[in-house]
Amino acid sequence: MKLIAILSLYILTSQAFAFSFNEAQELIEKNNSDADTNNDIKTVEDFINVLPEDYKNNFALMIKSKSLQVSNSKNPRVIMYGLNRRTIYTFNSEMSYSGGNAIELMDTVKDGDKTVFQFREIAFNDGKVSFSEPNPAKCIKCHTHNTLDEQYMRPNWQPFFRWQGALGSNDDVLGLPSEDGQKELQAYREMQKSFPTKKRYRFLNINNFVQDFGHTTLTGHANSALTSVITQLNYERIVTRLMNASYYPYFKYALYGANSCEKYGRGRDGDIEAFKKDFLPKELIALHDGKFTKDMRYDFLNENFQVSSASPVMPLINYILGPLGENTFYWSMNFMPRHILPDPRFQTVTNSRMNLAGVFNKEDRELRKVVRQRVQWANLHGQDVSLGESLNDMACEELAAISQKTLTEFLKTQDYLSFYKNDFRKLPNKNIQSCIGCHSVGSFFAPELPFYDENILKQALPNEWQGRGATLLELVKYKVSTGRMPLGISLTPMQREEVIQYFENLGATFP
Repeated sequence: MKLIAILSLYILTSQAFAFSFNEAQELIEKNNSDADTNNDIKTVEDFINVLPEDYKNNFALMIKSKSLQVSNSKNPRVIMYGLNRRTIYTFNSEMSYSGGNAIELMDTVKDGDKTVFQFREIAFNDGKVSFSEPNPAKCIKCHTHNTLDEQYMRPNWQPFFRWQGALGSNDDVLGLPSEDGQKELQAYREMQKSFPTKKRYRFLNINNFVQDFGHTTLTGHANSALTSVITQLNYERIVTRLMNASYYPYFKYALYGANSCEKYGRGRDGDIEAFKKDFLPKELIALHDGKFTKDMRYDFLNENFQVSSASPVMPLINYILGPLGENTFYWSMNFMPRHILPDPRFQTVTNSRMNLAGVFNKEDRELRKVVRQRVQWANLHGQDVSLGESLNDMACEELAAISQKTLTEFLKTQDYLSFYKNDFRKLPNKNIQSCIGCHSVGSFFAPELPFYDENILKQALPNEWQGRGATLLELVKYKVSTGRMPLGISLTPMQREEVIQYFENLGATFP
């Protein structure tokens, strides 16, 4: 993994520039209604042209996209994120059979006190422009971890430093010895030649994607910077969601300690024991111990594996939040859970653990005063990323004392048990999560299956599937057999049996 230098560190309030959906809609409607037809914005090309220049200089390129905007190495999907912007715009080729007539966008907005993501489409058809409502059905299905629940809307993006389907998929490097690395370098060389003459891509500063000195390998930062941008926004979504929870004022000191105290290591069993004794009263420990299940500790496939020191210590965070009904799986942007390693859901260039602490400091002023930290900002290739600091043993002891006092008062409230009546949304095991990750979206190699509704999936299993001459259950069992599926994934015989058993059990429960 290459190291990326943080260009500067400063202490202030970040000022994000804006070109939101509302501003885009206002500009389109204004230009299309005035007398000067030269200002019209009636095509995707017109829209790209009027975007602020930093969007055309800061973008990622998807040569294999799972989105509705299909792409390839000659005509990639472009994800334009600009500098410090809270709205991301995407487009693909006008020749594409899917999505070629539209701009897709993700707007980061405030809904009351919460930061939320809104997905929209601006469609251009025969000189007419239409604007979707926020989060139309086709967006909800792919951007809610298959829950169809708008509260879980988030981008689909994998963590640093591997981005399947992106140009620079391995650490932002083109030309690595692997087959994909060589293909990506060749694709980029072709883009340098073809983009200036292409109808849409000509607006992009393709030479800004990576510095090209004619070497056999080229190192860029497009995917790393995008990861930093949307992780920052996603952490805002997470923290403001927590701040609106009724239990937050009582548990926020324990949450901050779980993330920022170095003394609790990386979340193994001994770390959890030490943490809960320091931060929670005995009565609450008994309550959480009784409700803390393996479903809430899905970060590990086995208890000997440690999380990265630069990632949030999720076993500690899950120990607090799981019994309160908050499943942190839905915090993640990664739509392809891993099979062998714990899922590094939040890994960033600038230390994801401290990124989360920085957002807590930014959003919760009272907490910031208690931990005596300032909002610090790292500038990563022009992107502002908030950072906190890890807490030493003395600071953690002080924070633990405040947590103990606050939670003792919490236990004196008459309705404290009501906080534990929330249902914890359980997850299938990791192998099935990966099935869901590919087949809930659907593509030519992974047909869409109705994972979004368990009853519909149950009904489908014993019936012939889409004219294939076999039931869906028979097809699953055939495809999961060695050498046929999943594509690009090597499962052990035990894991394959686990997948088959899941579908057989599901089918057996259908009346």
